[in-house]
Amino acid sequence: DSKLHGESEYTQGHKIDVSLIGWKYLESELKSTVRYHLSIIEIATDLEDIFSYAMLSVYLSTLAILCFEVYRLALVSIT
Repeated sequence: DSKLHGESEYTQGHKIDVSLIGWKYLESELKSTVRYHLSIIEIATDLEDIFSYAMLSVYLSTLAILCFEVYRLALVSIT
């Protein structure tokens, strides 16, 4: 067989002749791809909702520690 893995009658190397592919197939693949990307966006939104409070708490605690350390440094005598 002279075809490479993944090639079909629609493909020639990296080029795809879309005119040979039926519209119903293209439409179903497009819908599938859109659903896939929407699910990725939904997962990213869920992760953002979950970790936004955690990141805020890490930021605020780091800020508090930094302020405390700067205050302690200000109390140290130079001489």
